[in-house]
Amino acid sequence: MSSVERQLSWTCQFPLSKFYRVMSIDVKSALNISQIVARAMMERGSHGSAVNISSLASVAGDRGMGCYSAAKAALDSIARSKAHELGPYKIRVNSVQPTFISTEGTKPLAGVPAMETYSTSIPLGGKMGEIEDVVDAVVFLLSDQSRFVSGVHLRIDGAQYSRI
Repeated sequence: MSSVERQLSWTCQFPLSKFYRVMSIDVKSALNISQIVARAMMERGSHGSAVNISSLASVAGDRGMGCYSAAKAALDSIARSKAHELGPYKIRVNSVQPTFISTEGTKPLAGVPAMETYSTSIPLGGKMGEIEDVVDAVVFLLSDQSRFVSGVHLRIDGAQYSRI
């Protein structure tokens, strides 16, 4: 869930003020930071990599998650565009799309029947992913091991959404 807006709301009932807040924090802040860093890298002639933390919700929206999904889809779209724009400068841009990850924020969902059903249905392990699963993917995308990887959205979902 977004650190900005944890309360799920039907998209048609979501106040525009909250929508703007979600977009401002989840999208605008990431865009501002990436612009500053990209400019500095281009001026120095240094190459590198950036990774947006998106969500599988960007491609697999669900009831009550329209605004959150839109914000994460915007991050993915920005990553694709930046990959094309910054590629000539040897700057790679990718995103990771984790599903529900076991964190302090998801602890309240433990024991909720729908979440238990969801977690046990994950093909790779029958449980939520761990923070380390996301960290390892980000480290890979930032490393030289992924030197020819740019513009991708790496799903971290234990094959839960492999059919999408």
